[in-house]
Formats: sequence, C-alpha cells, structure tokens
Amino acid sequence: MAGVDVGELLLVARRWDRRSDHTSVERFLDYFPGAATLTTADLWQRPDRLLHLAAAAARQDGYTIWGVEFEIRAVLRSLSPKRRPRIVHFLYGDHDFHFSARSLRALGVRSVATMFFSIEEMERRMPRKGHLAGLDLVLATGSEQMEHLAQFVDRDRLALLPLGVDTDWFSPGAPDQRVPGRLLQVGANRRDLSTLLAAYDLLSTEIDGLTIQFVGCDPATAVFGGRSGVTVSDHLSDEELRAAYREAEVVVLPLLEGGSSNALNEALACGVPVVATDRPNLADYADDSCLTRVPPGDPGAFAAACRGFLVEPETRAAAALAARDHALTLDWGVVRGRLLEQYAVLLDR
Repeated sequence: MAGVDVGELLLVARRWDRRSDHTSVERFLDYFPGAATLTTADLWQRPDRLLHLAAAAARQDGYTIWGVEFEIRAVLRSLSPKRRPRIVHFLYGDHDFHFSARSLRALGVRSVATMFFSIEEMERRMPRKGHLAGLDLVLATGSEQMEHLAQFVDRDRLALLPLGVDTDWFSPGAPDQRVPGRLLQVGANRRDLSTLLAAYDLLSTEIDGLTIQFVGCDPATAVFGGRSGVTVSDHLSDEELRAAYREAEVVVLPLLEGGSSNALNEALACGVPVVATDRPNLADYADDSCLTRVPPGDPGAFAAACRGFLVEPETRAAAALAARDHALTLDWGVVRGRLLEQYAVLLDR
C-alpha cells in the first residue's frame, strides 16, 4: 500500500464560535504540517446573492454561503497544475460539502467528508442525502451512525474515524484541584436539561455541598433558575475550561440524541468520569470503566450513577485512570495515523 504525502492534501475546516485553539476540530490541522488548508479565515465572508441561491438549492440545514465558497475554492485550487491535491477532505462534511464531488472527480481529485450529525439530526437537517453517494470516502464518527449512512453510501466508501482530542492540553490536574460535590456540564447541543434538573434535585437532598457548573449552555439559566449551587458560564478560555474539568468530580452529559462529543473526550482526557444518557456513538469512545450510560429520561438512574462517583472516592479514582487511558486512544495524533491509513486505502483503489 502506497504512503500518503501530506503535501497532496487539501483540508477544509470552518472555525466555530465558542471553540478555541484546543477545542476545535480545526486543531487537527496542526497535525498535518505541509498540507494545504482552507479555513474560515480564507473566505470572502460577504453576503452574495448567487452564493445564497446556491446554498438554498442544497436544502441542507447548516450548509450556508460558507459551504458554497469552501467548495468553489476547493475546486479552484484543484485546477492548479503546480499543486493539485490528490485528496480534498471536508472535515465538517455535514456543513460544508454538497456540490463539488463530480467536479473534483473530473479533475482526478478524491473527495472525503467527515460526518458529525447524529442520526436524528441527519434526518432532520439533511433530508436529501444523494450528494453523499458522490464522495469517494465518507467518515462516520460512530458505528451506529455509520450503519445509518450505509443506507445512502456504498459500504466500501464508508469508514469509522472517531472524533479526537488534544490530550497534551486536556490532561488531569492535581488531586487537590477537585471540588468536592462538583458536577460539570459542557455544551448545549442536544442536551436534556429537564432530566438533569430532576436528577440534580434528587442529589441535592443527599449530597452536602453539591454544585453544578454549566459551560456554554445558556438555556441552563432558565431551567435551573433559583437552584442553589448552580453556575452558568457563557464562554470560557481554553485555560478556564481545562480548569473547570479538573475541578469536577463528575462530568454529566444528558443527551436528547446521540453523536460524538467534544465534552466527553475532553472529560476523559482530564481524567474525569462521565455519566451520560445512553445514546448512539458513546460506546465507541469509552466503556463502563469510566463512562456510565443511563436510560433516556430517567432522573433516578442519572442521580444514582452520579452518586456512586461522588460518595465513593476509590471508584472515582479508578474511573479517572481508565478515563485517561481511553482518551489516549483518541488523541489527535492517533486519529491522524488512522486517517492516513484511510487515505492510503483510498488512493490504492
């Protein structure tokens, strides 16, 4: 199998608000020095009627004029005889890819897209999926998501590639950084705050000094309004976010839908056990040594799982070690190696 020269790659990734240097998939680009990149900073980012019309024609929620321009620029770069990429990879394929596969293929360029949408989100936001069949490789971030995508993409063009994490940055802190009774919830997408509220109320009657910190979860202000021990932070720097993980005894991930999760990976990397709703993709990232999955909509089970980590220091310490071990298998450097293998298989076809 032939190797892959990173100089023949064009990696396309947008930057999201509230994600900083160590928390964005764009951090993955740093692991490919020498590769060509297209990021939000390269875009025109001005309203344009034709771009809006093209974006609307896709009928794909989340595909905007940014996606249109990313694809146009990817094709234009592929026209260059001096540095034509062999592979164009849309790292947010569910947002930034729709039209360009045929044009890239005509130029002899392979197209790759990573999909992050949950199964439910994919059905809701991407009702038409015919464009996915034009890709040379579709990367799923979870096994159940990959099975769903197999309805629309030939299996020989599907592969599993997990969401990675920067384990050099997200790492365990000193034991005395832990705040007794501290729960942490990061992010707002697909969160089941009503079940978490009921679980928190149950725990509050049993755990002295119970507190919960929310990061990047504005709806928690209204849902948890009036409860003691609740802190809601709109946005934290990378340093402050890492400190929040290191202070937590348990990270909670109450989910309405499945999908890959930066919060899960970052918690594992910081050596924090996680209690989460049992949804697709989670089992691909950790096992019950550090991740407790509870039935959807069951506050009693959620509270009981948190209680076990909060009142049993030895259980929590063992879970912390297992969490870090799992995270190391998800380090961006490891994921890079797996991706290069996928690229090599693709080019060898």
